[in-house]
Amino acid sequence: MSTLESLSLPTIAAATLFALGMPLLIAGLWREWDGLRRPLRDPAKVLTWVRGFRLSMIGLALAGSGAGWLFGQTWLVVLSVAIGGEETLESSIMHFALTRGRDLRITVGR
Repeated sequence: MSTLESLSLPTIAAATLFALGMPLLIAGLWREWDGLRRPLRDPAKVLTWVRGFRLSMIGLALAGSGAGWLFGQTWLVVLSVAIGGEETLESSIMHFALTRGRDLRITVGR
């Protein structure tokens, strides 16, 4: 019997979450670094960084929840999902403001 066949389904699922999260984290960090290296006058500087930050937060949440599940650390799963979800929401709002915020019309009262 091979080693892969002897693993349980939860172990495989947790390892898969971790394995899916790490490349997303690395790609997000690479994109963040690309955003930081751009010149100050580049209009896409902040947008590139925000996109990288959002991707790295999603990857970190997946990897952290997979690691917490793999090692039986419930606090790590809860913390990873909560912080990952909150940071993804915040960076999505920043992304919306940077891409479409100029076109919004705000009216106060009637």
